[in-house]
Amino acid sequence: MSLTLFLPAFLLVGAGASAAPGEIREPVIDQDEVTEVTLKAVLIGKLVSYVDWPKERFEGRKDPLIVGVFGKDPFGELLDEACKKQVYKGRKIEIRRFPKGLESEGFEACHVLFIPAREVEHLPAVAKRLGGKSVMLVGDSTGFAIKGGALNFYRKDKNIAFEINPDAVKREKLKMSADLLKLARIVRDEKE
Repeated sequence: MSLTLFLPAFLLVGAGASAAPGEIREPVIDQDEVTEVTLKAVLIGKLVSYVDWPKERFEGRKDPLIVGVFGKDPFGELLDEACKKQVYKGRKIEIRRFPKGLESEGFEACHVLFIPAREVEHLPAVAKRLGGKSVMLVGDSTGFAIKGGALNFYRKDKNIAFEINPDAVKREKLKMSADLLKLARIVRDEKE
């Protein structure tokens, strides 16, 4: 499968691209060698740099930024590899997995929690359990963001794109860079 990814070079620093802030270029990534899941792993590692969490979400100055994977992990080692050299404001990024889903202990400690499409039916229960704890919920399924997720990956032709729900971002007391918001399709909470 050949996917293309057009993102501003500032998201691809470390992936072989360099550009002035705000300049958009085709990334220097061999698209024929990249899978969709690899792109998502790389994006998770890069996108956290454009989000601010409340200071109280970190106990100490050296505490890592924790990225969790809820349920069955679609990434394997790809997410670990994508994040091992990434830093968030001087903090290492730590990957944790919660294979037992809702029965897992400790996913409340995450700053980012990825909920894969096959686990999306648990989104309401996860959102309720994490509500107000400043956890950015990230997914890759239709309707994820309008149902309360903060960021959702989707396919747009042969591209990987993402949408952001500012209602969810605000509810979790997160702040996202205007540069990141400009790149996203903006959606709002689903009205019942």
